[in-house]
Amino acid sequence: MTKLLILYKTEKQKNNEFGKIYELTTIYANKFNNIDSYFIVSDNTIEENYKINNKIIYIKTINNNWESILIKVIVSFQLFINSNYTHILVSNLSTFINIPLIYTKLNNSDCLSHKGNYNFNNITYCFPSGAGYIFSINLVKTICKFFTNNSFINNNILSNNFINNYPTTDDIFFGYYFYLHKIIITELPRYDIINSTIKYNISNTLNYCYYRIKTLNNKNIDNDNDNDYDYKIQLDLYKKIYK
Repeated sequence: MTKLLILYKTEKQKNNEFGKIYELTTIYANKFNNIDSYFIVSDNTIEENYKINNKIIYIKTINNNWESILIKVIVSFQLFINSNYTHILVSNLSTFINIPLIYTKLNNSDCLSHKGNYNFNNITYCFPSGAGYIFSINLVKTICKFFTNNSFINNNILSNNFINNYPTTDDIFFGYYFYLHKIIITELPRYDIINSTIKYNISNTLNYCYYRIKTLNNKNIDNDNDNDYDYKIQLDLYKKIYK
Protein backbone atom coordinates (compact mmCIF):
# COMPACT_ATOMS: atom_id res chain seq x y z
CA MET A 1 0.00 0.00 0.00
CA THR A 2 1.26 3.46 -0.91
CA LYS A 3 1.69 5.65 2.16
CA LEU A 4 2.91 9.25 1.98
CA LEU A 5 4.55 11.43 4.61
CA ILE A 6 4.58 15.20 4.00
CA LEU A 7 7.17 17.37 5.75
CA TYR A 8 6.54 21.10 5.53
CA LYS A 9 9.56 23.34 6.11
CA THR A 10 8.42 26.38 8.06
CA GLU A 11 9.41 28.86 10.76
CA LYS A 12 7.74 30.69 13.60
CA GLN A 13 6.44 34.19 13.02
CA LYS A 14 5.62 36.78 15.67
CA ASN A 15 4.73 35.65 19.20
CA ASN A 16 5.68 32.04 18.42
CA GLU A 17 2.79 31.79 15.94
CA PHE A 18 3.01 30.23 12.49
CA GLY A 19 0.47 32.40 10.68
CA LYS A 20 -2.68 32.03 8.61
CA ILE A 21 -1.07 29.97 5.84
CA TYR A 22 0.08 27.41 8.43
CA GLU A 23 -3.43 27.24 9.87
CA LEU A 24 -4.94 26.70 6.40
CA THR A 25 -2.34 24.08 5.51
CA THR A 26 -3.08 22.07 8.66
CA ILE A 27 -6.74 21.86 7.60
CA TYR A 28 -6.21 20.30 4.18
CA ALA A 29 -2.98 18.41 4.93
CA ASN A 30 -4.66 16.06 7.39
CA LYS A 31 -7.78 15.08 5.46
CA PHE A 32 -6.61 11.83 3.86
CA ASN A 33 -6.06 8.18 4.62
CA ASN A 34 -2.50 6.88 4.14
CA ILE A 35 -1.11 10.44 4.22
CA ASP A 36 0.44 12.08 7.30
CA SER A 37 1.82 15.60 7.62
CA TYR A 38 4.33 17.22 9.96
CA PHE A 39 5.92 20.66 10.08
CA ILE A 40 9.67 20.97 10.67
CA VAL A 41 11.05 24.02 12.44
CA SER A 42 14.45 25.29 13.55
CA ASP A 43 14.39 26.07 17.28
CA ASN A 44 17.69 26.59 19.06
CA THR A 45 15.96 27.05 22.44
CA ILE A 46 15.01 23.40 22.98
CA GLU A 47 17.22 21.23 25.18
CA GLU A 48 16.99 18.08 23.05
CA ASN A 49 18.34 17.67 19.52
CA TYR A 50 14.71 17.46 18.47
CA LYS A 51 11.22 17.20 19.90
CA ILE A 52 7.80 16.52 18.41
CA ASN A 53 4.71 18.31 19.65
CA ASN A 54 1.31 18.63 17.97
CA LYS A 55 2.58 17.50 14.55
CA ILE A 56 5.50 19.95 14.68
CA ILE A 57 9.08 18.63 14.68
CA TYR A 58 11.40 21.10 16.41
CA ILE A 59 15.05 20.71 15.41
CA LYS A 60 17.73 22.29 17.59
CA THR A 61 19.35 24.59 15.01
CA ILE A 62 19.65 28.30 14.36
CA ASN A 63 17.53 29.19 11.35
CA ASN A 64 19.60 30.67 8.52
CA ASN A 65 17.64 29.52 5.44
CA TRP A 66 20.66 27.59 4.18
CA GLU A 67 22.35 24.69 6.00
CA SER A 68 19.71 24.71 8.73
CA ILE A 69 17.19 23.57 6.11
CA LEU A 70 19.33 20.61 5.11
CA ILE A 71 19.95 19.68 8.74
CA LYS A 72 16.30 19.70 9.73
CA VAL A 73 15.31 17.71 6.63
CA ILE A 74 17.95 15.02 7.25
CA VAL A 75 17.18 14.81 10.98
CA SER A 76 13.48 14.50 10.16
CA PHE A 77 14.22 11.80 7.57
CA GLN A 78 16.08 9.82 10.22
CA LEU A 79 13.01 9.85 12.47
CA PHE A 80 10.94 8.01 9.86
CA ILE A 81 13.29 5.64 8.03
CA ASN A 82 11.89 2.64 9.90
CA SER A 83 8.27 3.65 9.42
CA ASN A 84 5.85 2.15 6.91
CA TYR A 85 5.83 5.17 4.60
CA THR A 86 6.63 4.42 0.96
CA HIS A 87 7.36 8.06 0.01
CA ILE A 88 8.30 11.32 1.72
CA LEU A 89 7.35 14.68 0.26
CA VAL A 90 9.26 17.75 1.47
CA SER A 91 7.70 21.12 0.77
CA ASN A 92 7.14 24.47 2.48
CA LEU A 93 4.29 26.73 3.52
CA SER A 94 4.66 28.97 0.49
CA THR A 95 3.84 25.99 -1.73
CA PHE A 96 0.23 24.83 -2.04
CA ILE A 97 0.03 21.08 -2.65
CA ASN A 98 -2.70 19.35 -4.61
CA ILE A 99 -2.44 16.27 -2.41
CA PRO A 100 -5.06 14.05 -4.12
CA LEU A 101 -3.42 14.58 -7.51
CA ILE A 102 0.12 14.18 -6.23
CA TYR A 103 -0.84 10.90 -4.54
CA THR A 104 -1.86 9.48 -7.93
CA LYS A 105 1.59 10.37 -9.32
CA LEU A 106 3.54 8.29 -6.81
CA ASN A 107 5.35 5.47 -8.58
CA ASN A 108 8.63 3.59 -8.57
CA SER A 109 10.72 6.69 -9.31
CA ASP A 110 13.27 7.50 -6.63
CA CYS A 111 12.63 11.23 -6.97
CA LEU A 112 9.73 13.27 -8.34
CA SER A 113 10.01 17.05 -8.50
CA HIS A 114 10.14 20.17 -10.61
CA LYS A 115 13.74 20.57 -11.81
CA GLY A 116 16.16 23.44 -11.53
CA ASN A 117 19.80 23.82 -12.60
CA TYR A 118 22.82 24.61 -10.46
CA ASN A 119 26.61 24.72 -10.75
CA PHE A 120 28.89 23.34 -8.06
CA ASN A 121 32.57 22.39 -8.42
CA ASN A 122 32.31 23.45 -12.07
CA ILE A 123 29.61 20.83 -12.59
CA THR A 124 26.20 21.86 -13.88
CA TYR A 125 23.44 19.51 -12.78
CA CYS A 126 19.69 19.27 -12.19
CA PHE A 127 18.32 19.52 -8.67
CA PRO A 128 14.86 18.80 -7.23
CA SER A 129 13.15 22.07 -6.37
CA GLY A 130 12.94 22.75 -2.65
CA ALA A 131 9.37 23.93 -3.21
CA GLY A 132 8.36 20.27 -3.33
CA TYR A 133 10.29 17.05 -3.88
CA ILE A 134 9.23 13.44 -3.31
CA PHE A 135 11.70 10.69 -2.44
CA SER A 136 11.06 6.96 -2.24
CA ILE A 137 11.63 5.60 1.25
CA ASN A 138 14.53 3.51 -0.12
CA LEU A 139 16.22 6.69 -1.35
CA VAL A 140 15.59 8.35 2.02
CA LYS A 141 17.26 5.41 3.76
CA THR A 142 20.25 5.58 1.41
CA ILE A 143 20.67 9.32 2.02
CA CYS A 144 20.43 8.88 5.79
CA LYS A 145 23.03 6.09 5.66
CA PHE A 146 25.32 8.40 3.66
CA PHE A 147 25.13 11.03 6.40
CA THR A 148 25.46 8.55 9.27
CA ASN A 149 28.38 6.57 7.85
CA ASN A 150 30.34 9.76 7.19
CA SER A 151 29.36 11.55 10.43
CA PHE A 152 28.29 14.55 8.37
CA ILE A 153 25.90 15.84 11.07
CA ASN A 154 26.95 15.97 14.72
CA ASN A 155 24.77 17.66 17.33
CA ASN A 156 22.74 19.09 14.45
CA ILE A 157 25.79 20.81 12.95
CA LEU A 158 27.27 19.99 9.54
CA SER A 159 30.84 18.72 9.69
CA ASN A 160 33.67 20.62 8.02
CA ASN A 161 34.22 17.60 5.80
CA PHE A 162 30.68 17.97 4.46
CA ILE A 163 30.86 21.77 4.12
CA ASN A 164 34.12 21.53 2.16
CA ASN A 165 32.83 18.95 -0.30
CA TYR A 166 29.08 19.41 -0.80
CA PRO A 167 26.47 22.15 -1.23
CA THR A 168 24.89 22.95 2.12
CA THR A 169 21.21 23.47 1.45
CA ASP A 170 18.70 20.72 0.89
CA ASP A 171 17.62 20.78 -2.76
CA ILE A 172 21.03 21.89 -4.08
CA PHE A 173 22.76 19.13 -2.13
CA PHE A 174 20.29 16.47 -3.25
CA GLY A 175 20.82 17.42 -6.88
CA TYR A 176 24.59 17.06 -6.50
CA TYR A 177 24.17 13.75 -4.70
CA PHE A 178 21.89 12.54 -7.50
CA TYR A 179 24.45 13.62 -10.10
CA LEU A 180 27.19 11.66 -8.34
CA HIS A 181 24.99 8.56 -8.00
CA LYS A 182 23.19 8.77 -11.35
CA ILE A 183 19.73 9.14 -9.81
CA ILE A 184 17.08 10.45 -12.20
CA ILE A 185 14.55 13.14 -11.26
CA THR A 186 11.07 12.53 -12.69
CA GLU A 187 9.42 15.85 -13.53
CA LEU A 188 6.25 16.92 -11.71
CA PRO A 189 4.03 19.68 -13.14
CA ARG A 190 4.26 22.88 -11.10
CA TYR A 191 2.51 26.24 -11.47
CA ASP A 192 4.53 29.28 -10.43
CA ILE A 193 2.95 32.40 -8.95
CA ILE A 194 6.16 34.23 -8.16
CA ASN A 195 6.76 37.98 -8.27
CA SER A 196 4.13 38.35 -10.97
CA THR A 197 3.11 41.79 -12.19
CA ILE A 198 -0.38 40.60 -13.11
CA LYS A 199 -3.28 39.57 -10.90
CA TYR A 200 -3.41 35.87 -10.12
CA ASN A 201 -5.97 33.74 -12.00
CA ILE A 202 -5.88 29.99 -11.54
CA SER A 203 -9.36 29.04 -12.72
CA ASN A 204 -8.22 26.96 -15.72
CA THR A 205 -5.05 25.53 -14.23
CA LEU A 206 -6.13 23.16 -11.49
CA ASN A 207 -4.33 20.14 -12.94
CA TYR A 208 -0.96 20.91 -11.36
CA CYS A 209 0.55 18.89 -8.53
CA TYR A 210 1.68 21.95 -6.63
CA TYR A 211 1.74 25.74 -6.79
CA ARG A 212 4.77 27.81 -5.84
CA ILE A 213 3.45 31.06 -4.35
CA LYS A 214 5.77 33.91 -3.46
CA THR A 215 4.40 37.27 -4.56
CA LEU A 216 6.95 39.49 -2.83
CA ASN A 217 6.68 42.17 -5.50
CA ASN A 218 2.88 42.25 -5.45
CA LYS A 219 2.35 44.58 -2.52
CA ASN A 220 0.32 47.00 -4.63
CA ILE A 221 -2.11 44.43 -6.05
CA ASP A 222 -5.53 44.96 -4.44
CA ASN A 223 -3.73 47.11 -1.82
CA ASP A 224 -2.70 43.93 0.01
CA ASN A 225 0.61 43.34 1.70
CA ASP A 226 2.51 40.37 0.29
CA ASN A 227 1.70 37.90 3.10
CA ASP A 228 -2.04 38.61 2.93
CA TYR A 229 -2.01 38.29 -0.84
CA ASP A 230 -0.19 34.94 -0.68
CA TYR A 231 -2.75 33.74 1.86
CA LYS A 232 -5.65 34.81 -0.39
CA ILE A 233 -4.17 32.79 -3.25
CA GLN A 234 -3.76 29.74 -1.00
CA LEU A 235 -7.31 30.13 0.31
CA ASP A 236 -8.66 30.37 -3.24
CA LEU A 237 -6.82 27.19 -4.24
CA TYR A 238 -8.08 25.45 -1.11
CA LYS A 239 -11.69 26.29 -2.01
CA LYS A 240 -11.26 25.18 -5.62
CA ILE A 241 -9.41 21.92 -4.94
CA TYR A 242 -10.63 20.75 -1.54
CA LYS A 243 -14.21 22.00 -1.34
